[in-house]
Amino acid sequence: MAGHLRPLFVLFGASFTEYSFQPGGWGASLADYYARKDHPSQPALVIVFFGTNDAAFPLPSGKGQHVPLQEYKANLRQICAHIKGLSDTSRVVLITPPPVYEEARRAHARRMWGFHAGNFPDRTNERAREYAEACLDVAKEMDVGVIDLWNAIQRTKEWETECL
Repeated sequence: MAGHLRPLFVLFGASFTEYSFQPGGWGASLADYYARKDHPSQPALVIVFFGTNDAAFPLPSGKGQHVPLQEYKANLRQICAHIKGLSDTSRVVLITPPPVYEEARRAHARRMWGFHAGNFPDRTNERAREYAEACLDVAKEMDVGVIDLWNAIQRTKEWETECL
C-alpha cells in the first residue's frame, strides 16, 4: 500500500539549477527529502530558472551561450504553455536571472584565460537586467508565478560579496 502522496516538484534550468544539486544545495535538499516518496505522474510545481547564460554577449564566432532576448522570451512562453497544459493543477514559477558582479566576472576570466580574456566581460549587470525584465514580462503575460532574483539580491547591502 502506497504512503501519503506528496506533490512532484521539477527544477528546470541551466547551470545554477545544476549546481543546486551539490552537497548542501537547495536542489539536493529537496531531492533528499522527496526521494523515496510516492508522487503523482504530473508535477504540482515546476520551477524554471533560465536566462543567466542566455544573457551572455554573443561571441564573434556566433557560438557560445547567448540567446537573443526575443528568442529567450519565446522559449519561456513555450515552456510555460507546455507545463500549464500538463494538467489543471501544474503550477509554474519562473526565476529571473541574478545580477552580475562584473568585476568578479572579469577577474574570473583573467584567471581562466590570462591575457586573452581582455577587459570585456562576457556579460554585464545591465544585460542581466534586460533578461530579468523579460522574464517578469513573460510571467505576467502567461499568468505564472515569478521570483525576481535580480532585484531581490541587489536589495542586500554589499550584494556583490554577500550574495554572489
